[in-house]
Amino acid sequence: MEYEKTIEALFHSKLLIVEIKLSSSQLNISVQEKLSEKSWIGEFSPSFIEELTLKTGNFKKFSIFTKMLISGLEGTSSAVVVDILNHEDLDQLRNTSSYHSSSKLYFIITYVGEFDKVHYPLPLNTQTVLDSSSLQKTISRLKKEVDILKTSMEPHQMEISKTLKENSFLKAQIEELRAELEILGNENKEKGEIIRELEKAKAESLKENKTLQKENDGMVHELDKIRGHMDMIIEQLEEAEREKNKWGSTKSLLQEIEEQKKLIERLNEEIEMNRSEIKELKLVSKKDKSRILQLESELRALFDRYRCEPPPKPMKRSTSVKPESMRKSADSFSKLRTSEDSRKSFQSSISPNKSEKHIHNTSYDSDEIQRRLTKIQNMMKIVKE
Repeated sequence: MEYEKTIEALFHSKLLIVEIKLSSSQLNISVQEKLSEKSWIGEFSPSFIEELTLKTGNFKKFSIFTKMLISGLEGTSSAVVVDILNHEDLDQLRNTSSYHSSSKLYFIITYVGEFDKVHYPLPLNTQTVLDSSSLQKTISRLKKEVDILKTSMEPHQMEISKTLKENSFLKAQIEELRAELEILGNENKEKGEIIRELEKAKAESLKENKTLQKENDGMVHELDKIRGHMDMIIEQLEEAEREKNKWGSTKSLLQEIEEQKKLIERLNEEIEMNRSEIKELKLVSKKDKSRILQLESELRALFDRYRCEPPPKPMKRSTSVKPESMRKSADSFSKLRTSEDSRKSFQSSISPNKSEKHIHNTSYDSDEIQRRLTKIQNMMKIVKE
């Protein structure tokens, strides 16, 4: 069985080139650190491999072991893992410690079974002097890498030349900027002097402003005093104006009071006149009342007498002939009606409010007089019949 493979991979932050050569009688492993000249090499016979597997407690034949190695390198089996450790890493893996350091590397093949995990470490010794074949291989590998780099750089050659041109242009700009910076430095010195002069002028201006502010405050204080004095004068003038207006309104009020007094006097005179008239009406009313009572008694007596006497003989009716007593009653009734009508006309001549007020105060009721007159009239109708 012949097998040869070269891989480039990162093991524990180190970029390593691993070369495997496998035959039926020997296994050769060489490891070279790509970024340095360090290299390690190991040659293992089938007996060594089988004895190593026996020590681990999980014996494997050389053919089986080589198949495990190939599957681990090509990544075709998840049960086999390939790793490269130094001596310290191996001690940590074994949970042991050693008091000496070693420059060896260990090519570890780890087999993960269903119930166990086995590590097969293959020691690699440091190769201090490279033989001609190793050097030849390294040179050819480096040439290949150079060719690959050249091939990959050709598309970027134009960009590189463009970048170089831009770099030279930027350098020229930097030189120009440096010259401008020197000029600006000189200008900044001049500006610094101008700024210092401006700051000095500013300080003097602030000092002058403070002095002017004090003077302004004094003038404002004096102005406030003048304003207060003017406000006091204005208030006095307004007070005088109010007094003047008040005196004018008082004068008009006094005139109105005088007019009201005259009106009251006139009303009092009318009241006195009405009182005297009411007294006269009371006297007339008393006389009328006594006369009515007298007439009522006469009519009752007359009515009773006619009712008790036998009816007279029939005779011709004459509207002009009346009993003497009836004639007198009719005359009295006519006079009473005339007196009543004159009283009503007198009441209508008085103002409605005043007449109503004073008539209610009299002892004689006009409604009562009217009622009695109506009653007398009805009795006279009966007597006539």
